Amino acid sequence: MLRRAVAAALIVLIALGAFGSGLLRPLSHTLTTLRMYSEPRAPTGDVVVVDIDSKSIAAIGSWPWPRHLHADLIDKLVALGVSDIAFDVDFSAATNPVDDGALEAAIKRAAGKITLAAFVQKQTTSADAAMVFNRPLPRFADDAWVGSVNVRQDPDGMVRRFGYTLIYDGKVIPSIPAILAGGIGAAGREFAIDFSIDLARVDRISLIDVLQGRVDPQRLAGKKVIVGAQALELRDFFTVPVAGTISGAMLQVAATETLMQDRVLRPSNFWLVFAGLVIIASGAFVIGRVRWFAILFGLVIVGLLAEWVASILQRDFAFVLNTAPWHAALVTFAIVVLLSEIDFRELVQTMWRLRASNAEALLAKVVADNFAGVVVVDETGMIRTASRSASDLLSRPLIGTLARETLPPELMAAIDAVLAVPRADRRVWHPNVVQLSLGSGKPRAFEYVATVSEVESAPTEGARPQAQRVVSLTFTDVTEQRAAEERIAYLARFDSLTGLPNRHQLVERLDQVFSSARTDVRASAVVYFDLDNFKGVNDDVGHHTGDLLLRAVADRVAALLPAGALIARLGGDEFAAVISGPTAGDDAVALAKQAVSLIHGAFQLGPHRVMVTTSAGVALADARDKGPDDILKRADVALYRAKASGGDQIAVFERSMLQALVERQKLEADLWRAIEQKQFEVWYQPQIDLATTRITGVEALLRWNHPARGIVPPGEFIPVAEAIGLIDDLGRWALETATVEVATWPGDVRLSVNVSASQFARCDMAGLVASALENSGLPAHRLDLEITESLFMQPSKAVQAALSAIRALGVSLALDDFGTGYSSLNYIHRLPITKIKLDQSFVAGLPENAGSVAIVRAVAGLARDLDLQLNAEGVETTAQAAFLKSMGVDEVQGYLYGRPQPAHEVAAMVQPLPTPRRRRASVINSAA
Repeated sequence: MLRRAVAAALIVLIALGAFGSGLLRPLSHTLTTLRMYSEPRAPTGDVVVVDIDSKSIAAIGSWPWPRHLHADLIDKLVALGVSDIAFDVDFSAATNPVDDGALEAAIKRAAGKITLAAFVQKQTTSADAAMVFNRPLPRFADDAWVGSVNVRQDPDGMVRRFGYTLIYDGKVIPSIPAILAGGIGAAGREFAIDFSIDLARVDRISLIDVLQGRVDPQRLAGKKVIVGAQALELRDFFTVPVAGTISGAMLQVAATETLMQDRVLRPSNFWLVFAGLVIIASGAFVIGRVRWFAILFGLVIVGLLAEWVASILQRDFAFVLNTAPWHAALVTFAIVVLLSEIDFRELVQTMWRLRASNAEALLAKVVADNFAGVVVVDETGMIRTASRSASDLLSRPLIGTLARETLPPELMAAIDAVLAVPRADRRVWHPNVVQLSLGSGKPRAFEYVATVSEVESAPTEGARPQAQRVVSLTFTDVTEQRAAEERIAYLARFDSLTGLPNRHQLVERLDQVFSSARTDVRASAVVYFDLDNFKGVNDDVGHHTGDLLLRAVADRVAALLPAGALIARLGGDEFAAVISGPTAGDDAVALAKQAVSLIHGAFQLGPHRVMVTTSAGVALADARDKGPDDILKRADVALYRAKASGGDQIAVFERSMLQALVERQKLEADLWRAIEQKQFEVWYQPQIDLATTRITGVEALLRWNHPARGIVPPGEFIPVAEAIGLIDDLGRWALETATVEVATWPGDVRLSVNVSASQFARCDMAGLVASALENSGLPAHRLDLEITESLFMQPSKAVQAALSAIRALGVSLALDDFGTGYSSLNYIHRLPITKIKLDQSFVAGLPENAGSVAIVRAVAGLARDLDLQLNAEGVETTAQAAFLKSMGVDEVQGYLYGRPQPAHEVAAMVQPLPTPRRRRASVINSAA
């Protein structure tokens, strides 16, 4: 009875010891995961992921994107009727006033539907780096929810839990899953995620498809949307049970679905585990009464039964029954049963004999198969065994040789060092790194550690086992790892494209300036500059050539820097330089002037010759500056003034510029309100047939009737609308409004509507045109779309397909502002156009200016030969009209025949034509 009681106690204690020490944790995780595999669960369908995937990056450009795109995404998702939008995107740093303003406005319009990410991370990659809290800028966070995205990895690298909240510096920030699930959870607590929810069935949509309107609204209406990185190059991935490696956005989906389905996994407590162990151990009292194989069979049945019950509890009640300690007890029970059938003394002797005969072979096998380089050296200096990796790394055979003759001196010195330590001294050995030159290649870095062990020899008759010392030298080639670490450290401070310092290094230099130069507030200055119309360069010749341009610009400007100055690339085409010294202000202005002058002109970039200019803003350090952000903001404001003045020049910051910026921001806000309050109008300018002097068409022109300022000139608000991404909405509204109004006019008057290149890039133009014609009833042959040459500078199959689809509707295409852009005859004859519009700058000099006369004559001949109609803009005198008629120009428009007027005034001027003028057949159109 006592023996059985001891066995029962042993079973319980061993299982509890393994449980308490954490040895059973991997088994417990494995069993829980297997149960998730066996019972997959469908998601609710209420959560949708909008992926920042490789497809979106290829379409939009390298990350990070301009924030006006995030603003566009918010507006489109809200328009599609989503209930919540959570961004797993870092909005903790400012970019530029225009993009940040657009995002702020979009968040306000979303009216509480937006949740932005906050997280804690190390400031740098070093092990002792301080932790910093990254939260959205106040201008974003004031009108949005702020949710944490931090997760904690288990020791095995997997993520199994998510926090209800993040507590940092005394502040409690709810997590994004808790917010999306209704704000449930206790502060500071975590919950276990149920990965049996099948993430493969969660609806995922590419972000570019949302921006371009290619998503069925039913997929998003009423849904909670999580926007996050899916592209491999963005490296936002975690390892989880069941699903393997998933993106951060999908991890938040799993956590959100767990809360929404009330599937938070609840672990079993200690007393339930202990009670099961006692029940299992009580079976020890049958040892000796029941045959051993019957007991083992019963133990297997008990283990299977426990797993069946655990699976039901986890599947139906989200209750995780920790059966790992019970399995440990069952295994211990089985061992006790087997040992009871064996003579213990004979077993011990047999074990010693097996140990003596197999120890060397076992050690050799384990060492030989080791992934790292392992060399075992005895007290005589002989290499007893070594791994195959060691021989491969050192390029020589090792086993059976003398270590001093075979190993590099640096590694032999490590072995001598540990052998010299007294036996009683048990110190902890830390890894060291040494550079080894092996063969003719470059030196390689090896990380190694040498440890000493005492190994007992097999006992002999009448003698005690003898102990001898052996040294285990373990080493790995860390050359690539160290190179990668150095690369990461480099990228933390330098720009990978140009090799210049990055924003972090610039901010560090400015921190030094403000901590050491307070006695002379004008001892430092910042030059902030970027390229004028860099986006146009990318659109015209491609992003690769754009990157070459940025490198060339960086090289030119870096060569201008005075001693001690620093220049950094801030992102995109933005650069900034910090200059310190007694003449910092003058030096900064001189640098800005030299940069503008040096960059102005042509760059030969491979097969492309690119013309580019730059604008620069200068700001001096001020005693009122609280840190780097203040002086950078003032330099940015000065840059904005330089660009607003036409570009290719510099501006030095003055306080009055802040007021101009405020007015610009007010204009942006007024523009957004103008759309909502329907302050825009469509006016029309007549187009006259020179042969009959009758109105044959009108051009639709946008006018803004501001409630306080009256009619705002298009030249003032159109550039702003383009900058904040509003031009697409305005273009769509103008097309729909104009077709509805002109469809009611008498006669067969044609309507011309301008379409921007951005509408083709981001909208389904063919679909918009078809919808406008259907809703208005305007015949397709009465609509002309005016496009500019910039649309064709970067070949695009999507643009060609859209143009072909529009022509298939029966709508005509006119090439606007001809002669002011590239005017390449290589593509003119291939485009599906029916009309050329000659820019008014060539009409203004007629008929006196010989150059204008030559240009008009050449364009008229080109149109005649290609069987295209020719329209001349800006006609103001009868002499101009007469000359244009003599040149064979078909159609004109200008102040001579009428200024742009409201719809009702132009409609009164239109009279029905007796016989509609028949358009000439176009060989080009039939080819298209």
